[in-house]
Amino acid sequence: MGIKKAGTGFIWIDQVLTVGGGGVPGLVVEKIKDNSDKMSYLDPYFLTNYNFSGSILGLIRIYKRFDLASEIYEKGIEYNPDDEVLKNYFGGMMAASKNNVEGLLVNFEKVVNETRDDLLTNMLAYLYERQYKKLGDKKDLEKATKYWSILVNSKDEKYRAIGMKKLKSMK
Repeated sequence: MGIKKAGTGFIWIDQVLTVGGGGVPGLVVEKIKDNSDKMSYLDPYFLTNYNFSGSILGLIRIYKRFDLASEIYEKGIEYNPDDEVLKNYFGGMMAASKNNVEGLLVNFEKVVNETRDDLLTNMLAYLYERQYKKLGDKKDLEKATKYWSILVNSKDEKYRAIGMKKLKSMK
């Protein structure tokens, strides 16, 4: 492992601890963006940086900095123009910024079909469940059930429990 990759690894750990530790939202936002910029400089092909940092800034309610999230995603796409998952994360985040639930669902479903992202799977299930309650379309209930079922096999106990609880309540 080279020095730049090792540096990226240390900054990545700091990024995860920053997000997990919470704190004053404005300061956390600055640190997330700063860490992301440093990781991009050291390893512009580290896709997790863009997906994680961008989604935290764009989708977590207390941060909601679409401008900074867009900068992160755009930089990621500049260095990784062929990565469809990165583009779909960005597309979903942009749809969310415009309250376009349908666009968000389409893009995030593509991500979930390509990768294992329990947080995103959970979000999709809740959105489809909410849409079913609002519109009554059985297709939305089927989609919610599909995503809750995926969570039942999660490695994370929290998501397994959510999936099992939701499926049990639907019976």
